[in-house]
Amino acid sequence: MELQILKSCMETFRKVDDELKQHNEKAAELRRERKEVEDKMAEILAKPEYSALEKLESSVDGSTIRINRPQEWKKGWSLSKKELEDGLKDYFWVIKQSNHEPGWEPNAEECFGLLVDKQEKKMVATEFAFDRVAAKQTKPKKMKV
Repeated sequence: MELQILKSCMETFRKVDDELKQHNEKAAELRRERKEVEDKMAEILAKPEYSALEKLESSVDGSTIRINRPQEWKKGWSLSKKELEDGLKDYFWVIKQSNHEPGWEPNAEECFGLLVDKQEKKMVATEFAFDRVAAKQTKPKKMKV
């Protein structure tokens, strides 16, 4: 009985996994297509006559595309173990070189600030990016009966 259930589960798993692979292939294709369109938009928006433009609004569905210009936004980031180790070493090296008042202790907030500052400088974007925000849908009012 359990083997029959296991076999059925395995077949369902295989079927769902195949379907997911197909959807992922389609999603990758759509991402490539979107990237090509973003590149065309960036080429146009890089021209001086469009430098003041901050967003584009669709007349079709009311959605808005926010324009993130190079050097004006930061990419998302995380630290690798190596980057974290290097940042901590830098923090404690700076502390050893500094003259602090007696009783001063290294602290987490200062260390955190140093790590963030160091990483964020590397994450300033050099390219355009676009964020689409869907138009707010107004829900129909419910009628009380």
